[in-house]
Amino acid sequence: MTKPTGIKLTYVPAQNRYTKMVKGTRWYSTRGLTSSAKDQMEAVRQFLEWQGVQDDSKVDRRVSHAAELFRASGNDDYADELIRRAKQGEHLTSIDLRPYAHSPVSEHVFMERVRRRQNTGPKTFQHAIERFEAFKSRKMSAAGLRVMHVHLSFFQTYVQGINVKELTRETWDQFHAELSSRIGSGKWSSKYGNSVLASVKGLFRWLFDSEEIEAIPRYVGSRSYSVAVPKKRPKPFTAEELKIIFQAANDEQRLHYLLCLNCGMTQKDLSDLRPEMVDFEAGTLTRLRTKHEHQTSDLIPTVRYHLWKPVVDLLRVFAHRKGKHLLLNQAGNPLVKSCHDDAVSEGFRYLRKKTGITKPLKTFRKTGATALGSSTIYRAWREIYLANVPQGITEQHYDGTTILPFEVTEYIRTTLEIPDTVTGLR
Repeated sequence: MTKPTGIKLTYVPAQNRYTKMVKGTRWYSTRGLTSSAKDQMEAVRQFLEWQGVQDDSKVDRRVSHAAELFRASGNDDYADELIRRAKQGEHLTSIDLRPYAHSPVSEHVFMERVRRRQNTGPKTFQHAIERFEAFKSRKMSAAGLRVMHVHLSFFQTYVQGINVKELTRETWDQFHAELSSRIGSGKWSSKYGNSVLASVKGLFRWLFDSEEIEAIPRYVGSRSYSVAVPKKRPKPFTAEELKIIFQAANDEQRLHYLLCLNCGMTQKDLSDLRPEMVDFEAGTLTRLRTKHEHQTSDLIPTVRYHLWKPVVDLLRVFAHRKGKHLLLNQAGNPLVKSCHDDAVSEGFRYLRKKTGITKPLKTFRKTGATALGSSTIYRAWREIYLANVPQGITEQHYDGTTILPFEVTEYIRTTLEIPDTVTGLR
């Protein structure tokens, strides 16, 4: 057989070997990883020659595409005939290049057969991850997808070129060892490492549900390969710490932190507040948590909060009563655009350096919930204060109120010794 010419190989640095895509299947050099580049290239060329790969430089792209469709539908003979006629310089009409015109079925049925044949071939983890992310994009937010993509990209470095049905325990050991190493060195927290592992396990569950694999490997779900996340009791702000924070902050920052305490908010919740949510005359704010807005369940609470007097006074100064956002940064943009463009977090970061307080911004939300949890009278209102989706059977099936009484938020203010005037905060 004539030696093929014009074949381009791709070098994979991480694996120190060469690869070539042949008819939808990726092939790798079979020589040892210590072999020279010349020997590896020759090994791939010999393999391609054995596969019957010919120099298709004289074949038009339209002909190559039509031939691929014929092969995908199972008509290899006509595909080879097309290639032969093209190489001989024969003129091919559009009818010759229309695969379904030579099939006894309709175009729709023919292309469906092509799709099924293409999806039944061997799949690498790279292809599986791409399809999994496309599937999750229907349900997840853009931010959640970005995080999951980072998690799966880390896993993909260990399964490059491996078929989803051929993952070995040794490869999984390498992945988990590096995961544990990053947690042990302090580069990653145990919570983040556990989220990476959860994303990878989610990939395997999807592969099993979509019948790409017959079973999830036992070691993937084994407790031996789990990541322990120590549970820590939240350390809320003390009344003295809050006093220091409010005195060091400016009025706009005071408004942000008071809203976080008054309504159990994060900085993203602040950023997504809309003008119509606030009733200045009644002194209330009615909202659905941003993280639940894409869901349609009737169980998701829309909570009405009674606002403290200094919150209403500061809102009259800094709130925008028209537009999409109630609160904006100094540049006129939303408070939070991304994890790298967060005006509230950035301001609190400088304030922490100024005051020496090390607790993070999310502690405001925890502080309000902890204050309610310390009361036997108001403890039952804690989940509504946090605007969480009901979890228990009683909460899900009991038609309770989502209007947080004035006494509840007032209890938080008095317990944390927050002044009732803006002047008292300064």
